[in-house]
Amino acid sequence: MGKKSSSQRLLKTNVRAFEAHLYLGNAYLMQGRSDAALAEFDAALKLAPNRALSLLGRMHAFQDIGDLTGAGRTRAQLAAIWHGADRDLPLLAEVRPAAAVPVAR
Repeated sequence: MGKKSSSQRLLKTNVRAFEAHLYLGNAYLMQGRSDAALAEFDAALKLAPNRALSLLGRMHAFQDIGDLTGAGRTRAQLAAIWHGADRDLPLLAEVRPAAAVPVAR
């Protein structure tokens, strides 16, 4: 295996660093490794529950895997967290009621 990423090194030195799990999850999503991404987002959420960006990444991973039930549950969590958010928040468009049935990206 090649060089470890800075996120992977950070996890070795500070397992409570939810940001490293978040960043690694996003990197896995970009590589098309949705199962690995989902595991990282879940790890991030165990360390810092209900973090919106971790939930958003988790929703995308579920969508990519084709688990629309998991994506829908996660979308509902995000909608509950962001219910009072500014309507012009760009990421809010992904969790509005019109997006209740997520589609594969």
